[in-house]
Amino acid sequence: MNSIRELTPQDVWNYFADLCEIPHVSGNEAGITAYLQEFAQTHNLKCKTSPCGNVLIVRPASADLQHKPAVILQAHTDMVGVKLETSQHDFAIDPIQTTITPDGTVTAVGTTLGADDGIGVALILCLLADPNLHAPELHGLFTVSEETDMVGANALTPDFVQANLGINIDSEDLGEICIGCAGGTSFDIVQNSEISSIPDDYSILQVKIHHATGGHSGIDADKGRINAACALLSLTESLWENSIEAYICNIKAGYVRNSIPAEGEMMLAVQTAFTDKALSIIEENCERLTSKFVKTDPNILFSTDILTEAANKPSVMLLSTPDIINFRKLNTRVIEHDDNQNPLTSCNLGYLEYSEGHVTAKLLARYSTPSGKTLIEQTIAQIVTQCKAEITESSSYPFWEPNYQSPMLQTAASEFKNLTGHDAKTTVIHAGLECGIIQQQNSKLDVISIGPDVFGAHSPKECVNIKSVEICHIWLKNILASI
Repeated sequence: MNSIRELTPQDVWNYFADLCEIPHVSGNEAGITAYLQEFAQTHNLKCKTSPCGNVLIVRPASADLQHKPAVILQAHTDMVGVKLETSQHDFAIDPIQTTITPDGTVTAVGTTLGADDGIGVALILCLLADPNLHAPELHGLFTVSEETDMVGANALTPDFVQANLGINIDSEDLGEICIGCAGGTSFDIVQNSEISSIPDDYSILQVKIHHATGGHSGIDADKGRINAACALLSLTESLWENSIEAYICNIKAGYVRNSIPAEGEMMLAVQTAFTDKALSIIEENCERLTSKFVKTDPNILFSTDILTEAANKPSVMLLSTPDIINFRKLNTRVIEHDDNQNPLTSCNLGYLEYSEGHVTAKLLARYSTPSGKTLIEQTIAQIVTQCKAEITESSSYPFWEPNYQSPMLQTAASEFKNLTGHDAKTTVIHAGLECGIIQQQNSKLDVISIGPDVFGAHSPKECVNIKSVEICHIWLKNILASI
């Protein structure tokens, strides 16, 4: 079997294969929006679209369930675009290349897969299109740009959220029923760097990081994985600690704020007289980092070089390098836990780059309490001041407060037990879901989040377990039939 279109349930995988053929990273979901509109027309279902590209598709209730309350089935249409350094993939125009692995998963070739949340979209489409589905009225709600500040959810209006029951299909562990999640604040940080031409008696060192594990900036925040951006800055700091003035000329690590950077590279200007010593210190610290992260990042590779070709050398160096080094403090990791040692408050430095006189960092802070929001935002503001930088843009979305008495929770848990013989697990996660935002448009909304097994989200290792998709599909049908 070579094509995911041959997998079971075939309709789900056909829809997912269609989605993979349409580029849809955050901000580029127009193709998916058009696809959803065509789907609704093909199946003679009511459909409306918001100015930002959110789509609502309504499927009438089965004849004997018209007295039952309507149910929102919700997923987001964008994906995180992260690729291996060696990949030539262009997320703006290229389809995702999928492959089936021997261990029963679907993954992509050198890029993120987009199962977060394409598999959720595919499951909903399959339910909406199923002529034999026994269910109440269904409202398929598809939102844009969840991965970048919850743009679509924040743009919702009450007419898109008229049902009082809801299932978000964006969770990533089959058998877990999520009833709450962290809120978040995104930050764009810019430092107007003091630059200088590189003196003739300076040489250029190049440092690259490859094949770190990376991952989801929330779910994996407490896994202890290396952050490539922070590692590069740490290596630079090691030279200053040894009285070698090393000035950043170029630096680039990460792609998006909500992913842990797994690759990065930089160039440093160092006085030629200290080049050998500097290279030795960096290589020694690369070995130290390799040993330190051997369990979390077993495949990590560092490469170092002294550039000799004039064409490859940068023309300027950043005199504000000591302040730039402080950017690594922006990656606070987890600074608060609950009583069970689950993450409560954290911040990820997901993107760092120098370009045209400016160093830019993109962060995503997460929190589950009002005090956590205050703590992390104050912490970031203090670090930005230390970096002699400024916050040029920030936006927030609320945390989703759990309701342990949720009737939807009880129904989903009962149906999972009936289906598998196992008890479902109730969770509150350190990641962003749209449920809390959607509830702002309908305070009566009782919503849960479930999904199949998705591993490595927001990284090129992302994959979805095939069997779990089949079980999740049946679970959803059983929940709807029992409401």
